[in-house]
Amino acid sequence: MPLMVVALAVPILNEPFALPKRIGVAVIAAGIVGIVWGSDGTLGTAQNIGHLLLLASALAFACYTVALRRARPPL
Repeated sequence: MPLMVVALAVPILNEPFALPKRIGVAVIAAGIVGIVWGSDGTLGTAQNIGHLLLLASALAFACYTVALRRARPPL
């Protein structure tokens, strides 16, 4: 989810893409490559469908997070 939030927050909220965020994105991307490598990159398996569902839910929650940060409701 942090990768999705960064991908949405940088263009929508005009947040800077500073060095700590870049390092975090690189580590997350390495983890994604490790997951794909571990499943031998095969498509159509039940495991890949689960990964896609996980990514879709992360994108949905990232959309909510960015929308909430943009709206800035009073607490």
